[in-house]
Amino acid sequence: MRGGTVVHPILASIVNSFDSLAVPFFFIVAGYFFFNRIEKLENEAQKKEYAISYLLKTLKIYFVWSVVLLPSRLILSKSSMLGVLLKWFRTVFFIGDAQLWYLNALLIGLILILILKKSKINDTWIMLIGVVFFIAGIFFMGIQVRQQISDTEQSLDAFISQVKNKQQALNDTLSQK
Repeated sequence: MRGGTVVHPILASIVNSFDSLAVPFFFIVAGYFFFNRIEKLENEAQKKEYAISYLLKTLKIYFVWSVVLLPSRLILSKSSMLGVLLKWFRTVFFIGDAQLWYLNALLIGLILILILKKSKINDTWIMLIGVVFFIAGIFFMGIQVRQQISDTEQSLDAFISQVKNKQQALNDTLSQK
């Protein structure tokens, strides 16, 4: 079931496969345009200036939208304001804030690649390192999904058990009348 309509499992699997390619595609496109521009610049000073400018611009977008999202965190949270602010600080600076994780990951990825290039590591090796991280991410994501499925099954089992107990109690109450 997707969006209120029944979808054939094979079609759903195909669509989900394309969905899972969206983020890697955008990372590849962003990296292509970033490094294509870097390669066209003539000297190291221009390259460094462009890289810093791009990273700071992206960081500014990330922080502005993190602050824009902060009021919703305050409104929706059951914690104290201090608790929400501490969690927000930890999330923004160390994890990546909700929908903005992409920008955080893009910044980290570009910085890592710039460091590897500065260390004179061959582009082929950088690509190989990227593929290894991508495969590791898929592996760990699979572990996380399996854990989420297991947790959901346990929650559903507990819920079904509670419903059965309440139904039995209701039946017992009705049978006594």
